[in-house]
Amino acid sequence: MGRGDGKGGGATCCVMTFVGFFVLVTVGLAVTWISIGFVYLHACPLEPFIPVFLIVHGFTWLIGFAMELMIYYKYICSDQRSLRLTVIRAHLYLFHFAWEIAGSVCVFRAASEQRQATEGTETCDPVVYNTALVHVIFMYVVLGLSILIKMCCCFCCDSDSDIHDVFQ
Repeated sequence: MGRGDGKGGGATCCVMTFVGFFVLVTVGLAVTWISIGFVYLHACPLEPFIPVFLIVHGFTWLIGFAMELMIYYKYICSDQRSLRLTVIRAHLYLFHFAWEIAGSVCVFRAASEQRQATEGTETCDPVVYNTALVHVIFMYVVLGLSILIKMCCCFCCDSDSDIHDVFQ
């Protein structure tokens, strides 16, 4: 059974439904982060980096997602991996990881002042701060889940399976 031979029926439908849902969620989150970052760009005097963090993270999230699609479709169409795309992806993920740490530091550093704000103190708009806080926590959950999924694929999948080849 080769690629694209039309076999698999229900499993293919299930996978495509999951992929479609994942695409919608991914793009929706990135657009939300970018939008809130731009709308509240000057609404966080306590930590002005937080809206910038959301904007850059949203764009790198979209770029990384597009990169994953390109790598996947190149593999499916030509049955080979692109070294250039893989190297670019590795650099993007390193930047993404460092940017997440920088954003985490800013968000958690501002947490006590944001919670204990009194009249007249400079704080962040609750929308931008809470979005950044939820975003940071969400990203750590995604990181943990992706590590677990990668471990399952490496240790549980048959070494001849297509999914194992794509993620290597």
